[in-house]
Amino acid sequence: ANPTLDVGGSKQVNGGDNSVMVSGSLPLELGGRRSTRILVAEREVEMREAAFADRERALAAEVRAKFGEALAGVYKLGFTSDLLSTEERGYRLVVARVLEG
Repeated sequence: ANPTLDVGGSKQVNGGDNSVMVSGSLPLELGGRRSTRILVAEREVEMREAAFADRERALAAEVRAKFGEALAGVYKLGFTSDLLSTEERGYRLVVARVLEG
């Protein structure tokens, strides 16, 4: 716990009665409480860092997976386009044969 300093005051509107109050506190931590509190805080920071690193790894994996899906879509589109061109040439050949008799 941290030391605190509180200052307060009041003034009577129509009178001369004014008061000022100052208080302070300096917590005493006995029985090794401070070192335990610091240790708990350090472990909490470590846990949060580990959770952050885990989320970062998961997000990177998700991005790689989405990139792979997009790349597969590009390749599939190219293959389909090539297949369509081949089918159109075949169709034109069949039409030419039919016209020739």
